[in-house]
Amino acid sequence: MPEQPIIPTTANFFKPSEIIGILRNHLATGQVNQKVVRFRGIYFKGTYINQYYHTATDRLVDESTSDELTLSMPLNLRDDFENGNVITVHGILDRTLTNKGLIQIVLKVTEVENLKYLAVSEDEIKRTELRRIKSEKGFKNVDNILKTSCSQDYIHKKNQGGVTYKDMFGNYLRTVKEICITAPFIRQPYQIDNLVDFIQMVKDVSTLQDTIKIHLSAQNDDDEKVAEVIESFNDLVDELLPMGIEFTYDFKADLDRLIKTDTGRTITLGRGLDIYEKFNRFSLRRSNQTNRRCKAFSVSINKTEE
Repeated sequence: MPEQPIIPTTANFFKPSEIIGILRNHLATGQVNQKVVRFRGIYFKGTYINQYYHTATDRLVDESTSDELTLSMPLNLRDDFENGNVITVHGILDRTLTNKGLIQIVLKVTEVENLKYLAVSEDEIKRTELRRIKSEKGFKNVDNILKTSCSQDYIHKKNQGGVTYKDMFGNYLRTVKEICITAPFIRQPYQIDNLVDFIQMVKDVSTLQDTIKIHLSAQNDDDEKVAEVIESFNDLVDELLPMGIEFTYDFKADLDRLIKTDTGRTITLGRGLDIYEKFNRFSLRRSNQTNRRCKAFSVSINKTEE
């Protein structure tokens, strides 16, 4: 009787988050199935090289979550790939015991396909690497830590609600001692109100007991308003000092709208602090920014120094 031809089976296709869920149900009672499986995810190179087995310990990160899978990657397969590539890997699942006594799921890679050369930005690559380092060191709330360590860009649509200074800036200002605001067009009473709201937010989020220095750089091109503006700023100087805030100002601003901190943060403001649509001064929107509607604006927050 003639032998039947062997028909190769197609490898099962999983994402890292999917296989993690599957394996949680198997690790306690069963063996890992020694069958070739296939994964798609974002590739990141590791630093550990096993010279005996000629493999590297790399990572495959889920495209939609922070879940990741450890890869045992043959050195001859990793040379053509860079951090941030979306790849498909074939391999056999195994499990190892780490030095800390933890069970680690490892995919022993047999084949790799490159799908995209750069799926994430350089900043997201940096963020993912920081997430790994912080997690390995036992930090909790890693994503909140990263939020204050990497660049952030926000784009808000016209009439969007629920946007507050605290939500946008609070995490970046908790430990600052000095803030410089460049806002050339603070002239109207509602614009000064926005400045007061910002200063109040800084005071509320601060974790320091020291005096906070806030310097405003504006312009005085409007001769009709300058005397009134100076009077308002001088009132702020007197009012804020007993509250632990040293407020100063000048009229040397250029057209840039920025906030800079002594912690090395630069916040670029598309519209300055003037992000809200007009509202009645006796409205509930006056006391609660979440009730306000926004103008269209963008904010970019960058770490410029250590």
